[in-house]
Amino acid sequence: MSAPQVYKAVTAVAAELSGAGIPKRHRNERDDYRYRSIDDVLNRLSPLLAKHKLCVLPRCSSGNAPTALARPTCCWSG
Repeated sequence: MSAPQVYKAVTAVAAELSGAGIPKRHRNERDDYRYRSIDDVLNRLSPLLAKHKLCVLPRCSSGNAPTALARPTCCWSG
């Protein structure tokens, strides 16, 4: 997929997402605020990304990968 096609696909995902968005379904009772979980985000985005033939890949900009990312999935520019 060329860069213009990627931009077009990203714009299409954003347009579809802008209608309903991703609601904040959870509440932090202690600090009294609403939030959306990462599962909420992934569950909403996954079908849209697949529909428009997009994927999200993690990229590490340094050798110190965050612990949430598995090392094999990171791109290392050493």
